[in-house]
Amino acid sequence: MRAIHEPAGVARLSGDEFAIILPDVQSEDDVAVVATAIQGRMQQPLRLSTGAQESRTSIGGHLGCARGKRGRAFEASRPRAL
Repeated sequence: MRAIHEPAGVARLSGDEFAIILPDVQSEDDVAVVATAIQGRMQQPLRLSTGAQESRTSIGGHLGCARGKRGRAFEASRPRAL
């Protein structure tokens, strides 16, 4: 089972930080569904040759601007806490 599907894009920002671009989401509920799926997958222990390893995950989200908005409209919609 995959937590995200095409045409989503995943980018590694730094060591353990990733960004996921979801071009087909329309609402905060859509973002919450994906975040919940990722959390569920990350709660499963990683099976390594040296044994199982648990991990912790925190997720933040942002619903971007409608297409066509630029400049100040984008800046105004950007989350301040992230």
